Amino acid sequence: MAASGRGPVDPPDTVIASGPEAGSRIKWSKPRFEFLSVGTPAEAGWFECRLDRSVFSACMSPLALGPLQDGWHRFGVRAVDTAGVRDPTAALRSFVVDTRSPKTRIRRAPHGTIHTLDRRVRSTIRFDADERARYRCRLDGHRWQRCRSPLTIAARPGRHRLAVRATDLAGNSDPTPSVRSWRVDRWQPHIAAARRYAAGRSGAISFAVDVGWRDYGSAGSRTAPMASTVKVMLMAAYLRKRRHDGLQSSEKSLISAMIRHSDNGAATEIRNRVGGPAIERLARRAGMKDFRYNPVWGLCRTSARDQAAFMRRLEAWIPARHEAFAHDQLRQIVPAQRWGIAAVRPRGWRLEFKGGWGISDGRYGGTVNHQVALLRRHGTKIGVAILTQGNASHSYGAATLEGVAKRLLGGLPRSIRKP
Repeated sequence: MAASGRGPVDPPDTVIASGPEAGSRIKWSKPRFEFLSVGTPAEAGWFECRLDRSVFSACMSPLALGPLQDGWHRFGVRAVDTAGVRDPTAALRSFVVDTRSPKTRIRRAPHGTIHTLDRRVRSTIRFDADERARYRCRLDGHRWQRCRSPLTIAARPGRHRLAVRATDLAGNSDPTPSVRSWRVDRWQPHIAAARRYAAGRSGAISFAVDVGWRDYGSAGSRTAPMASTVKVMLMAAYLRKRRHDGLQSSEKSLISAMIRHSDNGAATEIRNRVGGPAIERLARRAGMKDFRYNPVWGLCRTSARDQAAFMRRLEAWIPARHEAFAHDQLRQIVPAQRWGIAAVRPRGWRLEFKGGWGISDGRYGGTVNHQVALLRRHGTKIGVAILTQGNASHSYGAATLEGVAKRLLGGLPRSIRKP
């Protein structure tokens, strides 16, 4: 006899069709779930849902929860068929509700005015937020772009404004981005003022200021006999010859007499020891396009442009073991030789210089008065050369050098930022 009644059936299988993904973070407090039952039997039933530690209760798809508090939540749903058979393994989703916006913090950034000699200033900006986040940055009026800390910005002269906005893992964005503003001020020598002054002085005046990435000047390629400014080259050539050896006291005394006291006899002895070819090699190595050697060392010719570039890169032409000695000589010029640029040394800068004067050539007459200089501050270097020809006297030429230097270097700030 056949058995009567309903036989055993498979329990329903519950599937969550849509809603927050498992382990996800969401920025809305009212998540919506859709769910369904699959498998056998096909006849209709109902669903039971629970949130966190609540008990299962009847529910319908779709189901909107909340509003929920921020934090972890767990949603479960199980299907029940018409026979009352429940899915023994409810479908589960755990997720995090995060409706709070992150707070963006710029930890390090430029501020105030940055003084520089260069085309642009490279600055490193560091930022973070009070939670894990992604970032977008906006510099000046440009579009928001993805960024990360540390961020390097190469800013040209002018005012700049950086905004940084954090977006957390749930997608909440900081409504009040963190902002920093600063200004880049590029110092430039006052060429126009120096030209106006030079126009009112007698003789031929040329000058150049080399800041590394460019040189500024007036008639900077005009050549002139170097007079005693060539002694810096003589010193460099001699120290290069002694690159592998220490200097004896007699050698130091000879160089000191040539540089600090501008002794011509010492200069001739140094020239004889190094020889003309070594001086010419040094000029070529230094890229001095206008240099012309003369066995009468004071009549070697060059331009203000070449001299300024040579002085700015002086450390490149002198062996490292002799650098300190060379700098000391140019910094300790005796009082009798401290005219011209020595009277207008910018505050906060280390001045190293050499002057020279003598009889001018037949074209200009009178005297030549020249000065070459190196200004240094915390790794920043400026090369300066001022050449004057046709002066009525040495004192007149010295006054011209001082007047040009005062105008060229006016406004040079104490603080200079390197890129």
